[in-house]
Amino acid sequence: MKCPFCGSENTKVIDSRAYSDGNSIKRRRECEDCKKRFTTHEKVVELTLYVIKKDGVKQSYSREKVRKGIARSLVKRKVDSERIEEAIDKIEREILTNYSGEIKSSDLGNIIMSYLLDLDEIAYVRFASVYKKFDSLESFIKEISIEPLEPKEGERVIEGNNRVLIPGFVNAHAHSPMSLMRGYGENMSLQDWLFKRIFPFEDKLSSEAVYYGTLLSMAESFKYGIVSTSDMYYFVDDIVRAALESGAKANISRSITNPSGEPFDSLSSVKEAEEVASKYHMLADGRIRIDHSLHAEYTSNEETATRLAEIAKNAGLNMHVHVSETQREHEECKFRHEGRSPVKYLADCGIFDVRATAAHCIWIDASDFDILREKGVTVATNPVSNLKLASGICDVEGLLGNNINVAIGTDSSASNNNLNMLEEIKTMTILAKVKRSDPTVISPAQALKMASFNGSIAQGREDCGRIKVGNRADLVMIRTDSPNMFPRHNILNNIVFSATDSDIAMTMVDGKIVYENGEFTTIDVEKTAFEVEKNVAKIMSQL
Repeated sequence: MKCPFCGSENTKVIDSRAYSDGNSIKRRRECEDCKKRFTTHEKVVELTLYVIKKDGVKQSYSREKVRKGIARSLVKRKVDSERIEEAIDKIEREILTNYSGEIKSSDLGNIIMSYLLDLDEIAYVRFASVYKKFDSLESFIKEISIEPLEPKEGERVIEGNNRVLIPGFVNAHAHSPMSLMRGYGENMSLQDWLFKRIFPFEDKLSSEAVYYGTLLSMAESFKYGIVSTSDMYYFVDDIVRAALESGAKANISRSITNPSGEPFDSLSSVKEAEEVASKYHMLADGRIRIDHSLHAEYTSNEETATRLAEIAKNAGLNMHVHVSETQREHEECKFRHEGRSPVKYLADCGIFDVRATAAHCIWIDASDFDILREKGVTVATNPVSNLKLASGICDVEGLLGNNINVAIGTDSSASNNNLNMLEEIKTMTILAKVKRSDPTVISPAQALKMASFNGSIAQGREDCGRIKVGNRADLVMIRTDSPNMFPRHNILNNIVFSATDSDIAMTMVDGKIVYENGEFTTIDVEKTAFEVEKNVAKIMSQL
């Protein structure tokens, strides 16, 4: 679909809505070149196609019959109408590509079954049981059974008894090198914590300290099932080095601050950010990606925000920014900028004109929801860190209800004090129920999706976050035979509310096992811990 503004064919669908008649779809699209958005209305045109029945009778192809057949198979299955219409579109495209005006009913049935398997396994079984007209139980079992895999040379088969395989977790907001400050600066407000503990410590950081601090966080991430991290910090060269060696995925950004209002062109941090983007973006087959990041409204000025937004847009890179983490930050922004909230101010500066992640968003205004939705911003909620610093509770249910993508972050080990994604998922889910005084909000399935797929979307990794043929093998295997996992009424409930880090048996990134049964395959944890302690002692001696 060509962009009506610049004529580019490089456009993407960001939202789709099917009309009640089922034959028309409204799609919201974005041009990836000029970043402008437009709407298309698509109406289904019936195929000029004949279906040849088993008795040789020809019948006109009917999209409605296909839809009804699929719908019958999906009774009481939670598959939305949009996914059904997309599947039918794919079916028809395959028919148009491979058949010339006629198709056997058996071929059509097989095509439908192939797409049903992707939609819902139960629906596939239902459809197959009717369509195939099995003459015995044995033939039915044979149809739906998968032949055991025989490993090739150099391969292994991983036993999955009493195990559940789920998509790997994505840490949507983190500062990995801050593992060096774990436990340093407790029982303090955010402002005092930053200005009296964190910033003075960071002034003494070295390249070596950042490298080992990041490596420690990567190991901790694997232990907790995290396969990819959106990291905002500096010493980017060292963070990239650690991420590369560990085998982790990472979206890394050089955090830009300018609290004193220096001329933008004089900021060495901006030049550094542009240099690391040119060196490292899409390194290691896309495992390493570079984003841009504005630390926050309160640590910069309008020129810095506006100019950095332009750089990100011109480079086609994502943006990462702290937003409304505390009430004080939120209200002081309004005072400084004629009543504009941080969301409104940053939107006016162009920060959200690219794929963007806004971390925290605890104190946002009602009008901010519309901006976040229209701009396609992902909110990265950080429940444990926000509770520990008494910053507040993010209205996750309100965000989801406004069709805003919500992912989950840990923030740093200095404010959290760990990277336990299972703890984040459980805490986020419970807080959402408390926030709304409604125990029914945020299902376990929703929570796990926020911790995986939603984070992948925020990072621009559309081929991650789901277990699907063709996707990257970013996987976590969870034990289900621990005492805390019985009884198994609902395994998703158990994962969200009962599982602990000891139940994570394996973490895999891009098909490579990086953690298994307590062992790290890519990181020497003992050496890393030793080097961390050595570097921390050196820094503390200078404070």
